[in-house]
Amino acid sequence: MNNVKLVVFTDASLEEGDSLGRIGLVAYLVIGGEISSKFFFSDIVPRDIMRAWQTRTHKIISTLELWAAVAGVYLLGSRFPALRTFAFVDNEAARASMISFASSVSTHACMLKFLSRVVQLHSIFLWTARVPSASNPADRPSREEPIGMEAEGFVRLMVPWDLARHSFVPMG
Repeated sequence: MNNVKLVVFTDASLEEGDSLGRIGLVAYLVIGGEISSKFFFSDIVPRDIMRAWQTRTHKIISTLELWAAVAGVYLLGSRFPALRTFAFVDNEAARASMISFASSVSTHACMLKFLSRVVQLHSIFLWTARVPSASNPADRPSREEPIGMEAEGFVRLMVPWDLARHSFVPMG
């Protein structure tokens, strides 16, 4: 499996005065230097989750960026266990916390604990780096409905909002 790797790009965006959040993912399964499979997700953050996360952090964009990456590794790690997985994010706070698996923000700390379990459970070799926004292929699905991606051979993944709602949203 040395010549097999998963390359994951994630992004998030805020619109309408920071009340509307979107997340996006573009990922490639690469075998022997060739793209074997392509995946994406693009979704609006449900309002209840958005409101709950906004009450827990002043920088909601870092929460959205981190969640996009955690959701991507979670979804793809179960499909492709024991792979070298390269996660590219364009938010420095998300990148730093994914490298250290630590954050002083409680919601982020919960997401990182979950990510750690996913990485261990699926024997994922996770490497995280920053990608400039202009070079991030996940920018498009994080800002608009990515029309035509399925016609281009991408498989659409569904964002696990129930997991987010039940695991990373404070009760009450």
